[in-house]
Amino acid sequence: MKKLLFILFVLMVSCTTYQTFVQVTPQGGIPDGCTEITCQATLDDFKSVLKTNSIMFKTADSGLETDEIIIDEGTRAKYKVYEFDGALKIVPYWGITQKVKSQMGVYAGAAAASAYDTEGWDRVIYNSGEKRPKRVYDYGWQLAKATGGQVNFK
Repeated sequence: MKKLLFILFVLMVSCTTYQTFVQVTPQGGIPDGCTEITCQATLDDFKSVLKTNSIMFKTADSGLETDEIIIDEGTRAKYKVYEFDGALKIVPYWGITQKVKSQMGVYAGAAAASAYDTEGWDRVIYNSGEKRPKRVYDYGWQLAKATGGQVNFK
């Protein structure tokens, strides 16, 4: 009986949708293959947007790097921002959370789940057909637009 209840609990948890932690507005008109966002703004403008959205960051000589941002229960995001001649170059990175790895262990077994890295970061290559990298890129675009400068893709 306990085993049956456990199996039902696991199925209920794994069939629910991910809770969203930040509001991501889907962007349109971005061609597949883009890896960077450019913005006509200063680094101080972008820092202000990050502070407004309660996103922690650390600065360096050439720019800044955000701390991990949880987009939803399965997607992590991080952005590296560089300033060149009054323009910003925003490079998005994405990763999976421990929840995705745990669910993979339930569905495919421990051996398959061990292949997933919950600490690593992959550079986003925009693909409108992939949910996680697209949401990370869209959120970076949304942050860049909040600076008030002109935003482009690259």
